[in-house]
Amino acid sequence: QSLDGFVFALNKEGRFLYISETVSIYLGLSQVRHTW
Repeated sequence: QSLDGFVFALNKEGRFLYISETVSIYLGLSQVRHTW
Protein backbone atom coordinates (compact mmCIF):
# COMPACT_ATOMS: atom_id res chain seq x y z
CA GLN A 1 0.00 0.00 0.00
CA SER A 2 1.22 3.52 -0.70
CA LEU A 3 0.26 6.99 0.46
CA ASP A 4 -1.76 9.31 -1.74
CA GLY A 5 0.02 12.50 -2.69
CA PHE A 6 2.60 14.05 -4.94
CA VAL A 7 6.21 15.20 -4.89
CA PHE A 8 7.92 18.16 -6.49
CA ALA A 9 11.34 19.75 -6.15
CA LEU A 10 12.32 23.34 -6.92
CA ASN A 11 15.68 24.94 -7.65
CA LYS A 12 16.94 28.17 -6.05
CA GLU A 13 15.08 30.27 -8.62
CA GLY A 14 11.80 28.52 -7.86
CA ARG A 15 11.69 26.51 -11.09
CA PHE A 16 10.50 22.93 -11.00
CA LEU A 17 13.25 20.31 -11.13
CA TYR A 18 10.96 17.33 -10.63
CA ILE A 19 7.20 16.80 -10.55
CA SER A 20 5.64 13.41 -9.84
CA GLU A 21 2.96 12.06 -12.18
CA THR A 22 0.22 12.41 -9.55
CA VAL A 23 0.59 16.21 -9.28
CA SER A 24 -2.07 16.68 -11.98
CA ILE A 25 -4.64 14.94 -9.77
CA TYR A 26 -4.05 17.27 -6.82
CA LEU A 27 -2.95 20.57 -8.37
CA GLY A 28 -4.04 20.31 -11.99
CA LEU A 29 -0.48 20.90 -13.21
CA SER A 30 0.93 19.15 -16.26
CA GLN A 31 4.12 17.23 -15.53
CA VAL A 32 5.42 17.83 -19.07
CA ARG A 33 4.53 21.51 -19.17
CA HIS A 34 6.36 22.50 -15.97
CA THR A 35 9.64 20.57 -16.14
CA TRP A 36 12.67 21.40 -18.27
